[in-house]
Amino acid sequence: MHRNTAELALGLCVVVLALLAIFAWVPNDTATGIIQKIRGRQSIGDAMAPTLAVLLIGLSGLLITLESRRKSAQEAPHVSLFNLGFLGVLTGIFLASVLLMRWSGPLLVGLWFSLGHSSVVGLICVGTSLGSSLLSRHVFAGFEEGIGAVISTATSAGLLLCIGVANLELFNKAYEPG
Repeated sequence: MHRNTAELALGLCVVVLALLAIFAWVPNDTATGIIQKIRGRQSIGDAMAPTLAVLLIGLSGLLITLESRRKSAQEAPHVSLFNLGFLGVLTGIFLASVLLMRWSGPLLVGLWFSLGHSSVVGLICVGTSLGSSLLSRHVFAGFEEGIGAVISTATSAGLLLCIGVANLELFNKAYEPG
């Protein structure tokens, strides 16, 4: 029962500190609000990042509080080797990214992001092409070859047109006068 009381106290303290930060620290420490309006355009204000961070901290405290009330006194914490390995890898990635940002600047960080993004897109393309070739051999083997080409072309064209229309709408909203 002692463990649950400690978790309950920790969770409540975290929630109280988060509320104190939201209502006292963030408004007194930032120059603008969460969203600011400059020359008719809305943009992210100085208080957006600290507010989101404190809200996540408060949510974590609330989850700790609710979880401590749900647990029974007999349950022991379970830490596996997989959990420790995952935590180590996550910490290593975080430290590497902070060191990369500190010593190389935003240009190299953007380069690594673009390389990671393009590799994910490339893997998705390879997976899609392998999946479509397997489907065409095994599932759609009895169909005529022309029907599959028409269906795949129409699907691709429709998806690209939808993305283009959505991008055009966002562009018009971003650059409308006023």
